[in-house]
Amino acid sequence: MPSTISKRYEEAFAGYDKALALKPDLVEALAGCGSAFSDLKRYDEALAAYDKALALKPGLAEAWLGRGNVLNELKRCDEALAAYDNSLALKADLAGSMAWSVEMCLTISSAMTKRLLLMTNHSRLNLI
Repeated sequence: MPSTISKRYEEAFAGYDKALALKPDLVEALAGCGSAFSDLKRYDEALAAYDKALALKPGLAEAWLGRGNVLNELKRCDEALAAYDNSLALKADLAGSMAWSVEMCLTISSAMTKRLLLMTNHSRLNLI
């Protein structure tokens, strides 16, 4: 018998499939698939979903962040850094989310950590 969590992912994928059948270029559904695949550690499928979303909407910062997280898990750190840079360039307030992701992967360079800390501090200064 499938677990409750497994069932919920099946339901989520069914919903994404329905949405994409109606509107194949719905980037939010593609990014949602990427996130769900990533949660399930199905990284190749997650990367493919994020790539499809970004091909349709290169300015989707959250998809760049998700792509970076997947690449980070795959230990493809140079590519992860590039994805994080794209995300930051589009939406600086994602720096906090990226700082956590970078901290979780010790193979990310210290230069990226410094950039994220600078961006986080800059974002905080803008809130004051």
